[in-house]
Amino acid sequence: TVIGETAYLNGMSYEAARQLLYETGCWSDEVIHRHRSGKRIYIAASVRMVTEGGNVVMVAVNREITARKQAEAALSASETRYREMFEGNQAIKLLIDPDSGLIMDANTAACAFYGYARAALLTKRITEINLLPADQINAALDQVARRHTSHFQFQHRLASGQVRDVEVHS
Repeated sequence: TVIGETAYLNGMSYEAARQLLYETGCWSDEVIHRHRSGKRIYIAASVRMVTEGGNVVMVAVNREITARKQAEAALSASETRYREMFEGNQAIKLLIDPDSGLIMDANTAACAFYGYARAALLTKRITEINLLPADQINAALDQVARRHTSHFQFQHRLASGQVRDVEVHS
């Protein structure tokens, strides 16, 4: 049994939801209800007006989605922690797509080390920075993907043209 207050997650008021239902014949949203136990539960609610035997009736379907909302919140918090650890880390970090070699992400330390703005670095492939021939770089990426090895020593070219020895851990 649900009693007490209802909050509409998109900020819509009860009156606006009711008006939308009467204007369009349907309304759906995610809402928070307070259960009689005091616990807040999330509900995916949908209401449709239908004509049955000459009478207009409302058909409502409510589905509890509290576990999904909790999982979404946990995932969001985890993504935030990852982003903060990645961005805030003083170690140089590049996220490379093993299939294409495209640099998918770079932290601030990597941008400073390589001398590229982040946007410019994200347009590059690792083959544009690593001095090995492309086939050897692809072989190294394949070894990482297969988890055969996770440590390499390479030479990388910086934006300035300088060459630096780098130790790679994946």
